[in-house]
Amino acid sequence: MAVLNRKNRFSLLFRKFWRENRKNYLLYSLGFFSIIFLIYGYSILNSLHDTFPKLIQLTTFSVGLLLGGTLFAASFYGLFATPAKAIRFLLLPVSIGEKLLLSYLFTQVIFIAIFLTIYHGIDWLFCFFYNHFVEIPKKPLLRMAQEDYKGVPLNITNSSVLSNLFIFILLSSAAHFGGLSFTKNAFIKTCLLIILF
Repeated sequence: MAVLNRKNRFSLLFRKFWRENRKNYLLYSLGFFSIIFLIYGYSILNSLHDTFPKLIQLTTFSVGLLLGGTLFAASFYGLFATPAKAIRFLLLPVSIGEKLLLSYLFTQVIFIAIFLTIYHGIDWLFCFFYNHFVEIPKKPLLRMAQEDYKGVPLNITNSSVLSNLFIFILLSSAAHFGGLSFTKNAFIKTCLLIILF
């Protein structure tokens, strides 16, 4: 019965948090979409007479994941900067473990799901756009490398992508801990500590 009550408590906490913060998550998602769309789109437009920008493809993924993930993880406990919100959150009738589990779910699992969905949607769209409008040079030597003139969406099982996901878990965990440790400027203070370390 206690396990059932714990599950009910956590699901109520999850629904309460989602109801209060879903607009913020929608804004975060739109912000991520806009930034990645603009950077990736600009690089594709500049590459219509050149090879597909694979380096930009991976860089956009890496920077978006690492910077966005750590910023989001560090800002999760931003409510502690406002005493009224902090007291309300601390007085919720759930255990500390359940509150930490909620923050872990949002800063790790839900963030990565939202980011991958947004990124792969943009990646597929611009690969399709590039493949449709690219002009392959007529010079014989350049025509030999036609595979470089084909946009292929980023493969999630690529070793570079997997290593970025691993680094994301480490950095966002550190940023999450920094968000708990510092009430103001958590991201900047955590970055300084990581650099010093």
